[in-house]
Parts: sequence; structure tokens; C-alpha cells
Amino acid sequence: MTVAAGPRWYRGLASSVLLGAFLVVPALAARPAVAAVALVLVAVAVGTVLRRQRAPRVRGLALLPPVVAVGILSLAVPPRPFEGLLIGVGAVLVLVWLADDPRRQPRGVVRAVPSLVIATLTVALAWGSSSLVPTGGVGVGVAAFLLLAVVALVGLLLVHPGLIGAEEAASS
Repeated sequence: MTVAAGPRWYRGLASSVLLGAFLVVPALAARPAVAAVALVLVAVAVGTVLRRQRAPRVRGLALLPPVVAVGILSLAVPPRPFEGLLIGVGAVLVLVWLADDPRRQPRGVVRAVPSLVIATLTVALAWGSSSLVPTGGVGVGVAAFLLLAVVALVGLLLVHPGLIGAEEAASS
């Protein structure tokens, strides 16, 4: 059964499960791991519930719990390159989760590919700068902050595409 053929309540759940399962992996490296795993699972669950609400203002808050969880994970996980990469990929998966909106037509992730490519390149830049530049923990913190800011901004642009601007019709 495909997502498009599934029942209406099923839309968007696959991306929620993917996001939660993926973020649990770097959460296992945090101390205390149990608290980090619980934080990730609760954040994804709360975000999933919020984005299924009818009120647009409530749906707009759905991005907040996963972004906060990624931010806390970026601070709680030891500053090692592999864990940093996992958290960066998790941040891109937050955008994939956001693009897979249950209230919109299926294949939202396909429509969001240009934004996801930009976010992925930003993650690669942040990860490369934090792991290859020998500055210690300061580089990781700065990269994590920049990554979260870009994730929030791109998420805002995915939710409100009119902020980018609309193409004007050509006059004849």
C-alpha cells in the first residue's frame, strides 16, 4: 500500500517514524542517553500531533519540537565528527518531515527537493567546517547554531512559500 493509497490518518506518519528512528541513533551517544532518546521521541510525537491540528497557528508550531530536540542533541552529544554528521542529517530529515505534510497532496518531498539540496549543502558545509578545522568544541557549537538557524529558516520557507516571492505574469 502506497502513501497516496493509504487512509487519510496514515499520511505523514512514515516520515515521522523515519525522523524519530534516525534521531534516536545520535541520542544514544548523549549523556544521559535515556533522557535524550525520550526527548527525541516526545518531540517527534508532539510535532506530529501539532501538524495534524485544524488551526493554522497550531500547525505552525509543529516545527518547534523537532528543531529544539535537534538543538539539544547537538549540545548533548560529544563533539565527534560522526555524531555531528548524524545530527546534521537529522536536521535535513526534519525538513523532509516538514515537507511530508499530511494536509497536502502526497509527494511533497519531491516538490521540496530544491530546498532540501540547499539544506544538505549547508549541513555538509557546517559539518566540514566543524570537523576539519582544528578549533575544538567552539567550531562544533558555531556550526550547530548556524545549522539550526538555516533549518528553521528553510522550514519557514517550506511552510510559507509566498515569502520567497511569486513570479509576476509577463505582460504582452
